[in-house]
Amino acid sequence: MEALLKGELLPKVVEAYSRPTRIVRGKDLNVDTEVDEAAFETDEERALWSTFLSLGSKIHPGIEVDDFVETSVQLSQPLEKFFNNVFVMVENEKIRKNRLSLLKKIADLPRGIADLSVLPGF
Repeated sequence: MEALLKGELLPKVVEAYSRPTRIVRGKDLNVDTEVDEAAFETDEERALWSTFLSLGSKIHPGIEVDDFVETSVQLSQPLEKFFNNVFVMVENEKIRKNRLSLLKKIADLPRGIADLSVLPGF
C-alpha cells in the first residue's frame, strides 16, 4: 500500500493495461474467444499467457485496489517483452486473432475492480 500511495506501482499498472486496451478497442473480437496456446509462435506470447493464467485467480471483483495494483505489476515485464518482440497485427488471421484475444483478456482484468478508462492513455 505504501508503494501505491507513493505512486511507484500505479503508473506501471496503468501503462500495463493501457496498451492492450488501446489495441483491442474497436476490434471485432468475440468475448468468448479462447486463447489457443498451440497458436503461439514466440516465447513472449507464452510468457505473457503464463503470467495471465497465474494472475487470473488472484485478480477478481472484490479484490482491494492496492492488492490489485500490487498483483497487476507482474504483467509489466512480460507485456514489455511482448510488445518489443511481437507484432500483433500479422497477416495470418488465426495468429492475429489469437494475439488480440490474449490482449483482450489482459485488458479485461480490471473490469469490476477499477475503471482505468477515466485515466489518460485509455
